[in-house]
Amino acid sequence: EVIDQAIDDLILSLGLPEYQHLYQWLLQGAIESIDKEEDWQFRRKLTHLAQQLFKEDVSQSIGQLRMLPDAMQQVKNYKEKHSVTLQSLLATINGAVSDILKICQSAGVQPSEHSKQKLNQLTTKVVRHKWPEFSDKFFDMESDWKKAFPKDFHKKHPDTIELLQRKGLPQALDHLFAVLRENEQLYYSLQAVLDKVNLLPMLLELDGFIQRYLRENNMVLLSQVNGFLRAVINDCDTPFIYEKSGTYLHHFMLDEFQDTSAMQWENFKPLIAESIANRHDNMVVGDVKQSIYRWRNSDWRILSSQLSQTFAVTDYTLNTNWRSDARIVAFNNACFAFLSDYFAQRIADFLPHTEQIDLAKALRDAYADVAQLVPDGKELEQGLVHIELYQEKLLSEQADEYLKGRILDVVRQLLQQGYQYADIAVLVNTGAEGSKVASWLLQEEIPILSADSLRLSQSPAIRLLVAVIRMSCSMQPEVDRFKFELLCRLEQDKQEALEKAMQLPLFEAVEQYIQLLQLNTETQNAVYLQAFQDTISDFVARNYSDARAFIQWWDSIGKDTKLSDNDKQNAVQIMTIHKSKGLAFPVVLMPYMQAAIWDTGNHENLLWCSPVGTPVDGLPMIPVRNRKELKKTYFVDSYYQEKGFKAIDYLNKWYVAFTRAQKAIYVFS
Repeated sequence: EVIDQAIDDLILSLGLPEYQHLYQWLLQGAIESIDKEEDWQFRRKLTHLAQQLFKEDVSQSIGQLRMLPDAMQQVKNYKEKHSVTLQSLLATINGAVSDILKICQSAGVQPSEHSKQKLNQLTTKVVRHKWPEFSDKFFDMESDWKKAFPKDFHKKHPDTIELLQRKGLPQALDHLFAVLRENEQLYYSLQAVLDKVNLLPMLLELDGFIQRYLRENNMVLLSQVNGFLRAVINDCDTPFIYEKSGTYLHHFMLDEFQDTSAMQWENFKPLIAESIANRHDNMVVGDVKQSIYRWRNSDWRILSSQLSQTFAVTDYTLNTNWRSDARIVAFNNACFAFLSDYFAQRIADFLPHTEQIDLAKALRDAYADVAQLVPDGKELEQGLVHIELYQEKLLSEQADEYLKGRILDVVRQLLQQGYQYADIAVLVNTGAEGSKVASWLLQEEIPILSADSLRLSQSPAIRLLVAVIRMSCSMQPEVDRFKFELLCRLEQDKQEALEKAMQLPLFEAVEQYIQLLQLNTETQNAVYLQAFQDTISDFVARNYSDARAFIQWWDSIGKDTKLSDNDKQNAVQIMTIHKSKGLAFPVVLMPYMQAAIWDTGNHENLLWCSPVGTPVDGLPMIPVRNRKELKKTYFVDSYYQEKGFKAIDYLNKWYVAFTRAQKAIYVFS
């Protein structure tokens, strides 16, 4: 709601003189996107961009930018300065290439005929506005320029080789190679910073519109609380903090500590230090292996190492697994001992830098206690782990059809073995995967419980009620009435009663709609109707009894309102692995366990890097697109660190998934 409203305010302000610079930034960004053949529609991009502001590192980076005098102008100057540098660099390369081609031409040599694998690349690989991606064969000429031509050319045309040498081809090639070697890192760094520098003015303006909206509506976002507390606690003596809060705490217990963010930890540290100084005990509870919320600012390194570096810590490891059967425990012990060592070795191999070695060591330390014991008296031959690998060559449609058949087969087998639907959970990576699985089960009339099924808008009864409310305030009554009659086929007297009900206050009107449409006669509607009436009641209490206002709220926010999932239903549960954390299920199915672990992933994900001290200096922080070209930039360390963190995210997510099951696990990959 806040982001949408802030973007609306921003767009409405584009016509004002004081926001012409913002209009020009958006226009220039759209033109550049069109030139790159990318999506130029900015509304979706603005929404994605605004969401970045609620990440701690982005918020801190924007704070650093705001401290600059005339930040907008500095960003503009930064872009202009480094754009000139980039164009100058490309001109130097093109000039060096042009010199070589002129020498060949003057000697009567056509690279396309006589040097197909070498000099010919100067005509096929060189694009005026891009860095030339020459093959390894091209660089054979760096050690010996004569390798530009095949041996038979040397035998047949010794005079031409001598002429090329006299005209300066060896020196021209040396110059080109020197330019390429000396400037490759600079070029890719310039490309990286200029690619997303336009985001900085937008982020600054979006942040300003969001903060203004919050002030005008007397609101504070939960995501702002950590920063607010940090400002209160910063450089304050702990007693003064307690004086401000009006209370004094002796002991702290911090649960799920692996999901603590850096800013949260900075807020807690002085309070815990004061408690320890007064000889009070404190407790931290957590498991580094279950840290799966890095995208919510959590940093597992705080529990892994920083806690023990800050305070004297006594460790207690709960190494008995009371949840899972013995075979599941044994499998997880072996599997994750191997995977953690394998991942750590891969991470250490990325770069021989200290931070990479430290990250690999931290991973090994985190999984050092992965082995768990089975309680005494528990059968050692109980439990099932079924892993099924299907052909990689299957097309996505074929793979889905295969998965659909296997999941349905497994569910039916489990029912025959005496399990209930409610004993089965399907864990997925994304909501899209969950929706796909839900559709397969629903086609076979297998009841499900999922995030989508909990939405009020998924109930046909609620959609019908919303249609009636919409009709009651419609600007096109004749059209909507025809649609409504076609849909409901109500008798004449009920249509008249319905029209009278539309004159009532919203809550009373909805009660009448439910009665007239006989929606309360179906048992499956009951929980949805009750929740919808509660939603109407809350809306009226917070706002006013206006159908039009309710429809506007429903279309923007209300349609995502969910049922409480406390009511137990005999249905297969479908949820993301993140949602399953802390839960247990008799049987767990995981149909989508494949992943491109070492890929950089979505290129729209941004890394915030500091260019300070590099040739692309000029701003304290800069957003760059997370893609493999960063390996060739001054931000190579940030690239590989993110790559390592992403791999650990996968490992931790799998650990959470594999430790949810009590009796059986079925994995398809």
